[in-house]
Amino acid sequence: MAKIHKMRCVFLLPSILLLFSCLEVATQTPLNEPTVRLVESESALRGFEVIDQKVHVMCTITLESTFDEDKTVELAALMPMEVELGLLQAPKLYAVQFRRIRTANGYIRDVEGSKLVVPAESQMDFNVTFIGDFAGTVKKQDRFLPEIEITILSD
Repeated sequence: MAKIHKMRCVFLLPSILLLFSCLEVATQTPLNEPTVRLVESESALRGFEVIDQKVHVMCTITLESTFDEDKTVELAALMPMEVELGLLQAPKLYAVQFRRIRTANGYIRDVEGSKLVVPAESQMDFNVTFIGDFAGTVKKQDRFLPEIEITILSD
């Protein structure tokens, strides 16, 4: 009889621990709370280049908002491995949007700004460039989208 009791405890204890860990995760991330999130499957790194000692990392970023009003956000790319490789001086790069103006001599880049407006309850693509200081080595670890940090600015 004692063996059966011990076996039940062995199976019951992990189940209880699993239940408590699930409850803890559920309280950390409410399911119905509105958010602005990155849609990774539709976002992509388009390339990078060095212009005037600045690294320009071009990306298409798809954001989805579940808020019932428009939200203004800023984006940052976290690229610590590129600091180790000598491409960047700092691991955090901030996004800007560029508008291209056609002139008689070609294209000129004109900075639009760093704030992006995500319409209420929608999904939207943004072509952005993350800009950071060049550290001297033109080498990127991979062709994957960097980790993206989203900061919601408007309430």
